[in-house]
Amino acid sequence: MKFKGILVGFTLAWLLPVCALGYTVNLHYGWKTDQVRLSEQGGFDYIGVDGAIFPTGSLGQVYDMRLIPQGYRVTGFRIAEEQWEPVEGSFRIGKRKGEAVALMMGDEEGGLEYAGSFDALGFSILTTAVCPFRFIDGRLSLLKSIDIEVECEPDPGAPTPLRRSFITDSCLRQVMGKILHQDLGSYGTWATEGYRDWVSEAPSPDGSVVDCVIVTADSLSSVFEQLASWHNKLGVRTVVRTVDWIEANYPGADAAEQVRNFLRDAYENWGTIYVLLGGAPPIVPMRYIWTDYYGGELIPTDVYYSDLAGNWNADGDNIYGEFGSTPEDPGDDVAFYAQLMTGRAPVRNTAEAQAFVDKTISYAEDADSSFATSALFLGEVIFPTDWQPGDPITLDGADICDSAATYFPSNFDTLKLYQKWGTMSRTTCLNAFDVGYNYNIIAGHGDAFRTSAAEGDPPFIYAEDFDTLSNYNRWGFVYALNCNNLAVDVDCIFRYFLLNPNGGATFIYATTRYDFPNVGQYFLDEFLDFVFNRGVTRLGDACTLHHVKFIPTALVHEGAIRWSVFTYLLAGDPVVRLWVDEPGEFEVVHAGSLALGDSVVVVEVRDG
Repeated sequence: MKFKGILVGFTLAWLLPVCALGYTVNLHYGWKTDQVRLSEQGGFDYIGVDGAIFPTGSLGQVYDMRLIPQGYRVTGFRIAEEQWEPVEGSFRIGKRKGEAVALMMGDEEGGLEYAGSFDALGFSILTTAVCPFRFIDGRLSLLKSIDIEVECEPDPGAPTPLRRSFITDSCLRQVMGKILHQDLGSYGTWATEGYRDWVSEAPSPDGSVVDCVIVTADSLSSVFEQLASWHNKLGVRTVVRTVDWIEANYPGADAAEQVRNFLRDAYENWGTIYVLLGGAPPIVPMRYIWTDYYGGELIPTDVYYSDLAGNWNADGDNIYGEFGSTPEDPGDDVAFYAQLMTGRAPVRNTAEAQAFVDKTISYAEDADSSFATSALFLGEVIFPTDWQPGDPITLDGADICDSAATYFPSNFDTLKLYQKWGTMSRTTCLNAFDVGYNYNIIAGHGDAFRTSAAEGDPPFIYAEDFDTLSNYNRWGFVYALNCNNLAVDVDCIFRYFLLNPNGGATFIYATTRYDFPNVGQYFLDEFLDFVFNRGVTRLGDACTLHHVKFIPTALVHEGAIRWSVFTYLLAGDPVVRLWVDEPGEFEVVHAGSLALGDSVVVVEVRDG
């Protein structure tokens, strides 16, 4: 490989001349002097710029997001000017095909790959995906300058909240501001309200706003009422509604669509943001979507309840979530972007529901203080699957874990167990789980009924092993890049990790079907950036929103990113915040008494 003379940099300008019905956004991107991100991996040259990722091959992509007025959408765009500069050198450019990267045999046009818009939680956002490189006839060029004119008009079909609670609205503005890197000011037309004394039975502008809805079965509702009561003490107004009640009051082609229609009503009229689905399917149904990727698969997904736009069955064939690639086959118009932050409690009976609720509250209130700053990393050699010491490695879970570890503060107590070091085995993994770590990062193999431990006799962890864990009060969060471990439509292995009342984990973010770790590693890094660098610590916020920058690729390519956005699922309460440091003490200052007739008492809370 030879390389020289690449120009790198990033500039952006935009302006919004608003018209009566629509307006034009002018975007400018360009790369010039500085340095290129250039590396070799698996025999290919990975070429990018600052901030680029590599979701489709070894040429990087850059994503950008900008606010546009609420309720507007992109209706078209035009490239006004584009300038490319040749890059001297010879390069081996790879194109991703499933798990593998193969030598690119054709051309890569580069430049603007996507310009569109989305609604996230009521915020209308313009997003673009740009590849700063093109590779044509074996020659590489750099995108020196591109000017794009993007047309926007009102979107009459966008889900629109009428109101929100003061507390939830303030929190959302902080979160979205951190994602967009801008001050949201007074953006949005929805009203903000305090809580009222009563909540309407069905979503309505009357009565109190509702921040969180728990959807469950009649038989489990009394248990989840305990969690709702705890939410209310936290200042998150929560109600429980049953699937039977929803089916009796909302239309839909099936129970999943009826639940979704209720949730859209709650989003618009109650101002609901968080949803806990209190039951494994079919207790609370899931939507299965179809993808042609990787030989075809029906994927159970809860993204159906987060993204409320459209009906996910636009072509009317009752096969949901199809991609579509031609005007004759437009697909099902899945937008992916969230209006709701969802989590699921994959429980099947009252005992499991009670364990879920008790562990959730315990994590927030009673966790061991030293536990907060602890992290475990399990890294298996992923490819080749038959790896032996001394063999070359094409994809290593240890590398994924090492990248993830860079996001953790220096005061964290960390343990790394890696197959290539000879330290990852059934025994060492179970011993580490039994100690209990706040963050558990797992990059390896698995299926619905076992988790790989790399070595041991057998080299797997099973449901009965998770049942034996006793790490009481040290049960944390798991982010796993393992295939099928969270296939909650069956009696999957991670149900036992989650629902052991004496140990295990409290929250798990993992996949219901195959995991593509070449993509999952980017999701994981973005998640940890949200938590530790941007301060987005509420589980629903971080799990739902950390992959928004990758969605443009999911919209234009039926590949690993689209698959991954569908298949990742949060098993846990979306309202809870992750610990990122040891609990501190607060000093509370207030008057010693309150005279009869006084209506205001001032309480000052200081970080002690």
